[in-house]
Amino acid sequence: MEFALLAVPLILIPLNVISMSLFSYAQAVVQDSAVEGARYAALADQVSTDGCERALTLARQAFAGFLELGADCQLLNPTGSPLEQVVVSARVPIFGLFSFSPQVSATGRAPREDN
Repeated sequence: MEFALLAVPLILIPLNVISMSLFSYAQAVVQDSAVEGARYAALADQVSTDGCERALTLARQAFAGFLELGADCQLLNPTGSPLEQVVVSARVPIFGLFSFSPQVSATGRAPREDN
């Protein structure tokens, strides 16, 4: 009886620590991928879709296909000073006390280079 009362918290607490670590890592990788994708898309010889592909490639390398990833790219303010925007999102499986799959997303923006 005592083992059953102690085993549940002793198993769930390390699982929560691992889950929160994975969530923090996913958040950092998604942010870095979005920023790098925006920088890549802003180069003079690239288009917006190249930035999305670059961001997804970087995120997939970091997670090795473990997470569902998505990216959205667009050119903001094409008449004034144009900005490339890349939004990367990922679903992170959380286990332990909380069993849900939150979505992490990050936005990267970079000024477009002149041709």
